[in-house]
Amino acid sequence: MKTNEAYVYFAFYGEDFDPDALTQFLGIEPTDAWKKGTKMPEHGLPKADQWRFSSEKMVSEFIDIYDISSQLIAQLKPKTPLIIEAKSRFNIKPY
Repeated sequence: MKTNEAYVYFAFYGEDFDPDALTQFLGIEPTDAWKKGTKMPEHGLPKADQWRFSSEKMVSEFIDIYDISSQLIAQLKPKTPLIIEAKSRFNIKPY
């Protein structure tokens, strides 16, 4: 039986923004955050500052990515106005 792995994330990246300040502004604790040039075991040497909020990694034969996405969106939706404002306040882009 084959198994699959999946997770869903929402992230921001940019040049010279403080991920800790973004965390405080949004009131959401990120799953991962790092500064440009900081060596990361799993990610190498990041080329930009990054802030990421993700689901847990799912490992199963069948994965309902819609369900995982819906759960993540439900957590982020109340923060929509802050997420929109964060883009210009911190000069960052979502991905």
